[in-house]
Amino acid sequence: MIDYHCYVTNSYGNTWTYVRVQTGTLSDYGWIYDGNLPSNGSGHGSPVHC
Repeated sequence: MIDYHCYVTNSYGNTWTYVRVQTGTLSDYGWIYDGNLPSNGSGHGSPVHC
């Protein structure tokens, strides 16, 4: 499961989303380029700006 927290836009206009990936009892956190995530209709992985 991937939880989207918020997104930022870099100086090139690319958006990145801060996510939590949960696998069983383990969780990993980090930034993922939105081009690698399914769109939610807003063009960002997360609908919330950081």
